[in-house]
Amino acid sequence: MPRRGFEETSVDVSFTDDEALPPGIVFTDTIQNKWRIGKPIGRGSFGRIYLASDDSEKEVTKLNARYVVKIEPHTNGPLFVEVHCLIRTAQVNEVKAWRHQNKRKRLGMPIYIASGSFTHEST
Repeated sequence: MPRRGFEETSVDVSFTDDEALPPGIVFTDTIQNKWRIGKPIGRGSFGRIYLASDDSEKEVTKLNARYVVKIEPHTNGPLFVEVHCLIRTAQVNEVKAWRHQNKRKRLGMPIYIASGSFTHEST
């Protein structure tokens, strides 16, 4: 039930792009590292997840993809929040130290590696 004086509104924030990016696109992150994407492996309400590699010269396959890349439209506000949360909380050394301190072999959260802005065919 909405608060008094406020109407309840329904906003569709789902990701509506039906076309995945083609495998093989190479892009550069904010610190100038190059990444190549492979096939998409997942799709959520805000974007797609792709296999990825930091070896931009070779085709990305299931066998050589060491990373995944999340690609969302620039208009997604939650992506901005997510990236900044990961920058603050998911640095490799901090996560390793926390796991060691808490005697955990694994932690079910992504590690922040890189981020950037990417435009494909004026999208």
